[in-house]
Amino acid sequence: MSDNIRRKRLESLAPLILAIVLSSLIYCFNIQLSRVKARELKLAVKNKEDNIERLRQLALNPKKQRVMRDEVFKEKLRLDATVPSELGLTKFLKDLEVLIADNQINLTNLSPQDFIMEDNYIKAPINLLFSADYQRLIAFFSQLEAMDRLLTVENLSIIKDKSNSLKIKTLLYIYSLKE
Repeated sequence: MSDNIRRKRLESLAPLILAIVLSSLIYCFNIQLSRVKARELKLAVKNKEDNIERLRQLALNPKKQRVMRDEVFKEKLRLDATVPSELGLTKFLKDLEVLIADNQINLTNLSPQDFIMEDNYIKAPINLLFSADYQRLIAFFSQLEAMDRLLTVENLSIIKDKSNSLKIKTLLYIYSLKE
């Protein structure tokens, strides 16, 4: 009988013991998470304090302010050249025409397509069909790639014709920011 009573006591205490163990584990887990969050917050506060100190030093030194303004202005100009706020399709096409003429490329077709509106920017597709020898094409694409303006070559197909000239059909995209 006493074994039966012990067993019933254990059965009634088992959920209580399990609840205590689970509560302890959850408590330890939450403490660990809190410690990690506290370390992250401490690091974030330290970074903010460092930034504030740098800004304070900058505010106290007008020469550094001028240098910083000049650097920011130069970076803005560089970014505006890469992805301008206006599409400037005419200017780009003129630059492309100069590049084609400089590399003695035989342009067969150049046709801008309808603009593609994305969330923050505009894509302007331009179809090109041209031919030239291998060396001139390499020079052309190198100069195209070196342009300040952000552009991508989406499709590129190459066909060799009878005159040892390569015919290229490509789709370029140029970009601009939305107003």
